[in-house]
Amino acid sequence: FILGACNVWLILNGLHPLAFSTFLRTYSYSWAASLMTPGQAGDASIILFMKKHGVAVRVSSVAYLVDKLMTLALFAVIGWYGCTYLIPGLTGVWLGLFVGALLVLPGFIILVRYAAFRHQWWERLQQRIIAVFNDLHQLRSKWHLLVINALVTMIKWIVVSYVFWMAFRCFNTVVAWPHIGVIPILSTLVGYVPVSIAGIGTVEVSAVFLFGKIGISKAVVLSVYILLRVFQYLIAGLLMIVFMRANPNKDAV
Repeated sequence: FILGACNVWLILNGLHPLAFSTFLRTYSYSWAASLMTPGQAGDASIILFMKKHGVAVRVSSVAYLVDKLMTLALFAVIGWYGCTYLIPGLTGVWLGLFVGALLVLPGFIILVRYAAFRHQWWERLQQRIIAVFNDLHQLRSKWHLLVINALVTMIKWIVVSYVFWMAFRCFNTVVAWPHIGVIPILSTLVGYVPVSIAGIGTVEVSAVFLFGKIGISKAVVLSVYILLRVFQYLIAGLLMIVFMRANPNKDAV
């Protein structure tokens, strides 16, 4: 949680100076919301929460977008590597999806900048998106923030892998590297599809399938994921209590 907050704050603070303590409080609200909403809708709620602190939607959108793209880039590489030995039949499909995703953003940029539709709503959309790209352009002079973001993202992946390793050890099961670093990421990517609250169900089903390919029983996998879900909700609840009791009037949302 802390590493994730640091990553977004690094980018946001480079565009709009903001105290980390203030950001952490708001980030905790969006993280809690992500546990109650489908897909990544909860994560994106930080864009709206940050308006309370005078941060423009455009600026917080850029920070969120950059951090999410960094995370997805790492997850895509890990996912492709995992497919090569867990489900080799899908390696080509995964590569095609990855290349297609890389082409979406340049294609969208070209469409926005050069498509000439004579509609007022389209012109407003163009102006807003061009403003976002102007903010992205500012990050060119702060490339070191992107490097730090990438490094922290890798550290976060290692921490998550170790958390899963410890969770399996709670049930007297040892999952070796690289499986423990790859399979949770693959199942997490499935949870990005907004078909259930916080990916509940879809993540577990994919995890059972993938861990089953290396001989881990369904009961152990489900126990591990239920344990970690419980910890997530307990931590989110604790954060809400701490921050709201610290300043209930200011933090009312």
